[in-house]
Amino acid sequence: AASSRARRRARPWWWQVQHRLAQGVVVLLVLFGLLLARFLTLEPTIARNYLAEAVAPIKAIDPAQQAWPRYRAGLISLAPDYPALTTTLNSVTHWTELRPADPRWDELSQKLTALAPVMAQLRAAAELPHCGFVPSVTADNELEAALNPGWVAPGPDNTFGNTGDNPPLVAVLLPNLSHLRLISRLLSRDAIFAAGTGDGPRAAANLQAVLGTASHVREYPTVICDLVAFSHLVSAARTLNDILERWPDVLTDADLVALAHRFASTLGGGRITIDAALAGERAMFQDFLQRAFTDDGQGDGRITPAGIRLLNTYSA
Repeated sequence: AASSRARRRARPWWWQVQHRLAQGVVVLLVLFGLLLARFLTLEPTIARNYLAEAVAPIKAIDPAQQAWPRYRAGLISLAPDYPALTTTLNSVTHWTELRPADPRWDELSQKLTALAPVMAQLRAAAELPHCGFVPSVTADNELEAALNPGWVAPGPDNTFGNTGDNPPLVAVLLPNLSHLRLISRLLSRDAIFAAGTGDGPRAAANLQAVLGTASHVREYPTVICDLVAFSHLVSAARTLNDILERWPDVLTDADLVALAHRFASTLGGGRITIDAALAGERAMFQDFLQRAFTDDGQGDGRITPAGIRLLNTYSA
């Protein structure tokens, strides 16, 4: 053994360096293997069901105060006319430019008049204090099939790991936004036509209903819901401005006072903030953290293989 060590010491310096480098590489490979094995065994700690927490207040709403079931029934009633309605609503770029002398005025007015019972149902729903739409990761196939001919129910989607009883918040579907946007547009257009025919009460009721949809959209706290709610509020303001400009006498003083109070109280009243929406966005980020990292119980953790897969999914 001593002679063997002596022979190694007697070898050239470059051999000594090469030998030590080889030993270092072996050590690094062993350390890397140990770290890789440790990494591959890491599992995230999914301790909270953020979606269940978010929808719990909505599920607790008294069904008699929920507007969404009535909106949904109204949308299904619109189903036979839905494709034509969407085409019609998109055919006029600037509704403020539409006048009774326009050839499209009678056509559009007649369509809305034929839908009077449904419009009344939608207005009544908009007056309820709560929306009651419960977000989930699955589509309302009955409603979508009624509104979209040829609708094919999607199969299970596990893109974000959203199967099971605790799906991630990022996978939540919010089809109510587009549906309520359509309802808001219908109500705004009906307000214009009502004012053009001298029906002030109907015009005022439609404007009140548009403001009601703004509050309903905002019930689930996310920034996108707030942005859509703001667009409803702007739509109501623009429609009212157009009515006052073109038919200044169609709304009574009582109508204007009621609308002023409704505008002031919409979206919580006072200065509009996005505090609740930001809380929802923070919950979405915290939900991602618990699905991507380990938790040492003291606010720290390590990225996991599941977290890497999630990041790849988000960036795809």
